[in-house]
Amino acid sequence: MYLAPDKAEALAARLRTFLAAQPRVRVVENEEVQLALDGQLGGCQIACEGGKVVVHFWAPGRSLVRRVVEARETKGALHLQALRFGQREPAPLRLESAALPPASRRGRREFRSRVLAAIAREWAGWRPSPLVALELTSGLAREQGEQPLEFFLFRHRHSIAAAVAPPPGRSQAVVDGALIALLLWADRLPSQCEGVPVSHMMLVLPEGQCGPTLGRVPVLRDAERISVYQLDDAAGHLRPLSPLTDGNLESVLRAAPAAARTLPAAAEGLWNQIRRLCPRATVTQGGDGVAFHLHGLTFARTARGPEAMIASFYLRPGPGGACPGLGGRDALAALDAGTHG
Repeated sequence: MYLAPDKAEALAARLRTFLAAQPRVRVVENEEVQLALDGQLGGCQIACEGGKVVVHFWAPGRSLVRRVVEARETKGALHLQALRFGQREPAPLRLESAALPPASRRGRREFRSRVLAAIAREWAGWRPSPLVALELTSGLAREQGEQPLEFFLFRHRHSIAAAVAPPPGRSQAVVDGALIALLLWADRLPSQCEGVPVSHMMLVLPEGQCGPTLGRVPVLRDAERISVYQLDDAAGHLRPLSPLTDGNLESVLRAAPAAARTLPAAAEGLWNQIRRLCPRATVTQGGDGVAFHLHGLTFARTARGPEAMIASFYLRPGPGGACPGLGGRDALAALDAGTHG
């Protein structure tokens, strides 16, 4: 029993989407729970090739492989028709979303769906994959019988990406522990995913609880592979965070003023002297005066008042553009010489 290639791909995608959206799944066959996928050393792999969709579920002490030929979704469950090895006629197999405590079930599911959608937009081209999670008990006590973190696994060609997100309302200790959980999980994933390397890691952290993690990530050996984000619920996307901007209320980048075509006479004379001393220097003119730059850095300006203090030193042109004494002459020459070295 083979499926058309497009139908097989659609069936595999439906399985991946359902499993990726559920934090816990029970695999039910013959009205008996065969195994449970709950982020504890369990997982699932889906293969689609030659018109066949083969799914492999595993958990501690149990493994189950079936070839799926049909899927029908109802509220909280995916009803499959599946074949055992050597079987000619398919039999029912059901994937159920395992119940969470009533007080948190809806919130956790909605949070997971929002984060999953936001990550999919951020990692364009990556597809969600069924979880292969690690039991994380060290330093991460379960809260009200729940796993305190949400795990997300994505695949793209021959690479995998892992993401961890603490749901809203978790303690600072749980949020801080998300980084450890991500590193431990990413370290174990290749051995559980046929040796496929983890190329990207992501943390989605609650607002106001990111500081400790942002301070730790830069000193890690895998820092270049780790991205830290906040979920913007209103816009439905992720906002990147950086240790360099943590704590800033606002950062504003303004466009540099266009280079002036005609400089005032006094500034023109000064510019000629600076250009002889600093061949790589540039000049711009704006509403706040004339400024001189080297490799994008402003080292002098002719602005008046407090604006002049922005530059490293201030040159005031004299009559005819000359700079009496030109106290910055030696400094300019040294600066230009230093850049050539």
